[in-house]
Amino acid sequence: MSTRTFPEIGDNPSATEHFYVDGEARDCYNARVRVNGTEVPAVTASSMRDDEYAIETQVRTDGPASVTRLSDIYVPAYWNGDDIFDSLPLQPDSRINVPVTIETRPPQQSGYERNWRTVHYGWLRKIGSGGEGRLLRFKVSDYANIANNTPVTEHWHAVPHNEFFNYAVDRLREKDSFPAFSIGTVNEDVIAEGTTYGSEAEDSYGYIGEYEVDAANGDTVATMFDKLAEVTETDWWFEPSGDGLVLMFVSLDDVYKGWKSRESGGTLRVRDNRALYSLDPINTVVVVGEEITSVEGRSNRSGSYISAKASHDKLLEHADGQENSKVIYGSYSDMKSAENTAREKLIKEIRSGGEGEIITDGHPELFIGNAVTSRPLCGNLISSDVPPLDYGVKGLSHQVPSDGRYKTKLSVGIHAPSNGVSSSYGYSSKQGDIFIPTTGQITRTFSEVGE
Repeated sequence: MSTRTFPEIGDNPSATEHFYVDGEARDCYNARVRVNGTEVPAVTASSMRDDEYAIETQVRTDGPASVTRLSDIYVPAYWNGDDIFDSLPLQPDSRINVPVTIETRPPQQSGYERNWRTVHYGWLRKIGSGGEGRLLRFKVSDYANIANNTPVTEHWHAVPHNEFFNYAVDRLREKDSFPAFSIGTVNEDVIAEGTTYGSEAEDSYGYIGEYEVDAANGDTVATMFDKLAEVTETDWWFEPSGDGLVLMFVSLDDVYKGWKSRESGGTLRVRDNRALYSLDPINTVVVVGEEITSVEGRSNRSGSYISAKASHDKLLEHADGQENSKVIYGSYSDMKSAENTAREKLIKEIRSGGEGEIITDGHPELFIGNAVTSRPLCGNLISSDVPPLDYGVKGLSHQVPSDGRYKTKLSVGIHAPSNGVSSSYGYSSKQGDIFIPTTGQITRTFSEVGE
């Protein structure tokens, strides 16, 4: 039997579905899968699921790395008269050694160049029934899971970041079941050699202080990567590429990219966006600090508190100026500190708030931490009286049917850059519901405070 078991997929243009534009035939399939180098067909099976897809790749933040991927692939149990188990190296004891590559490209008429992009390079974790007798379901996991199962025992005292980093990388490269990988974008703090040795180095820039990992306590390579990410304020993950696996050690903020939907003046085709109505985001935070006894020369005034207010300008605009506020209490005696706290807490509240869903044409370059600018819309119905809003991508899944249109589902919150916040400080009631700024126009009289 040939090592290329399924020649119809990819290698034989005459057997591929085509899409004709101006008489020119163009390939219209949007994904391809390789199991240990052998290309296999993926088949949509919808009777057991709500969503119709042959391949789904989830990109999320709830795994062992800052970003992890998990894929489901539905394939025929038999193809060209052959049992797929006889065609691929799928012995139970060797599945962890079987790499799986999933590539996608934007669909026809999406407005983007149809170049292939690897959205997942993982390992075959499980094979089960596809639910319809003649289908198999491949579950493909992230190599970060193997890093999380690679035990380590070591003790460090004031070692440079790069020494700590290289030790963890070497442990993975020594592991038989781990594929070759390259080092991609790495923050300079991670590979810093430091500047001093000795006892002072414990708190020095570029050094890991006293730190110990013990396999008996469940410590792994992922534990070390987490520690390094913590002290360098970075994120880590394994990025799939056309050349294999790439270890990334960089803040997600540094790989930020903004996308604009077509109805907002950009090129991204958003097919459905009702996220704003699911989110109901906080748009104002009021910080209430210590009680004061004198305000602007008026002594013995009880019921007035040091206070600050921060509001997100665009969210307030979306709410027609109606505040959806949260009050936070603290022991603030300095107004400026209260104001800084209000701004920080507001951004945190918005980013950690609820999640909504946006559906776009399938696009392999969309990524966690990206921002999508869009108006509310459903199909051809656009809420044109609502200004475009920036949504932050918290997670996503690429869903590709064996025929039909490839789509990307985005789980989003509000994208909240700190430069979109207005703030002021002054005085308020204990409940924070009556606020008087010390500068600018005062819309409430002093006698209202605390009454």
